[in-house]
Amino acid sequence: MEIAQTSPKSVAHPETSKPIRGVSFSTNQPPDAIRQLIRRWLTDEEANKILSRFQKACMTNRQVLWSGMLREHAQQWADAHGFQTLTTALGPLLYHGDPSPQTQAPPRYIHGASIIFAWFVSQGDLVTVLSHPPPLLFHPSGQTFYQLYEEPIIKGKMGNRPVGRIDTAHPVIEVTIDFIYQIWPQNNSSLWIKKFGIPDIELPWRKTKLPKCSAQVNVLVAQDRDTGLALVY
Repeated sequence: MEIAQTSPKSVAHPETSKPIRGVSFSTNQPPDAIRQLIRRWLTDEEANKILSRFQKACMTNRQVLWSGMLREHAQQWADAHGFQTLTTALGPLLYHGDPSPQTQAPPRYIHGASIIFAWFVSQGDLVTVLSHPPPLLFHPSGQTFYQLYEEPIIKGKMGNRPVGRIDTAHPVIEVTIDFIYQIWPQNNSSLWIKKFGIPDIELPWRKTKLPKCSAQVNVLVAQDRDTGLALVY
């Protein structure tokens, strides 16, 4: 695996095998904006079970979000590089009974779990986001679930603290699959372009579906950006 401008926080070390501790809804509440998002899709009981699972299962700074690709491709990359997707972190909570398409949790459960996952990892030093290669990393519409919900959370735009750093990799380009670099708060895309150039291929974008509450989320993010204040519904 190749990591551009590595630091002690960006490479595997003994701490990466330890679960993240000290985070719970009773001692470290997410801000109102995030809590209300969670409650659009989950009951409090479901949310608490998911958070408890993340506390036990998540390794420090080894979580992956993804946008613009099939979930299976993101999962393959994460498994090969020792990272955890939402699917990995949820473990048995993803299914009601034996693992199968028939017993998999419904979309509303996955949406709510994704919000908790983004908030949970935002309290760490690093999260990795798999995306398309430069120059256009994310969907031009700006309407993917990652762009509408997860990115504002991990960047601390919904009244919460931001993650320390966001790295990225581009599994859709096979020769660059192991190259990881920072895109936030410093954008090092130029390192990738200098090494690999701009791909001379047209990469497809997945169709997006705008969730009903996304407009409200965008308003809240805009308010937070303008005022710098924690968001309250």
